[in-house]
Amino acid sequence: MKRYVVASLLCGSFVFGSLNCVNVNEGELLTAIRDNDEEKVQLLLLETPNFERESKTRLLVASSTSVEEWQKSVSLFGTGRDSLALASGAAIALWGALKVYSTYKALSSLAKPKYEIVDELKADAKVVAKKKIRTKQAYEFGVDGLLISGLGYHLLKRGYNCVSALKSLKKAKRIQCLIEKAPYVIVAK
Repeated sequence: MKRYVVASLLCGSFVFGSLNCVNVNEGELLTAIRDNDEEKVQLLLLETPNFERESKTRLLVASSTSVEEWQKSVSLFGTGRDSLALASGAAIALWGALKVYSTYKALSSLAKPKYEIVDELKADAKVVAKKKIRTKQAYEFGVDGLLISGLGYHLLKRGYNCVSALKSLKKAKRIQCLIEKAPYVIVAK
């Protein structure tokens, strides 16, 4: 008699534990949807092959809400990453442009005037060497300025196109498709 009681308690705990496990997976899925974690959603959907109709509708509502929120964030100042890329890209591009401009000014000041003809062989060797070194440094400074301007332009374009927000929106849409394709079971009560 004791064996039957213990066996029935074990079976009952197994059944109730498995029913609660579905609810735990649903909660974890809702958290993963809110966090926009596509990999975790895929893993949890593989662990839970079937859902009740009500839980699937809750998951669909959560995923569609997530997609709507990410659609609203696709703007110049919608996400922090895009705003930071836009602002830092503008500052870096401006800095690079100023370096290029100062290089231009330095090179133009080193250029010989057209009316003055100076024979470099007759000029002092130290002056000629110093002028060549300054010219080389100015060119290097200009190349740095061009590279920095390119980096700034890249960041500026990335922030303006809202790349980070669009990636998150695509991920939210893929999560929504995964939830829509998940099968559900009609449970008789």
